[in-house]
Amino acid sequence: MQDTQDLQTFNVMVGTTTQVVTGRAEAVTLAKSLSREGNQRVAVERQDGKVQMMFTGGSLDSFNCETRGFKTGD
Repeated sequence: MQDTQDLQTFNVMVGTTTQVVTGRAEAVTLAKSLSREGNQRVAVERQDGKVQMMFTGGSLDSFNCETRGFKTGD
């Protein structure tokens, strides 16, 4: 059985550039790497808008998760 986090699509955004990545782990790995390059801020947002993360210098700065409207067992 595959984890639903592996099937989610995320936007990884640096300045005006956006990359679309499938899988939360892949999005986080890319964001950490990009944020180390030039010490720039990188935003990650799940395409449904319910999860947002911000990375700087290879580290997570902020994490926001909208919990209203989630259904268990989906």
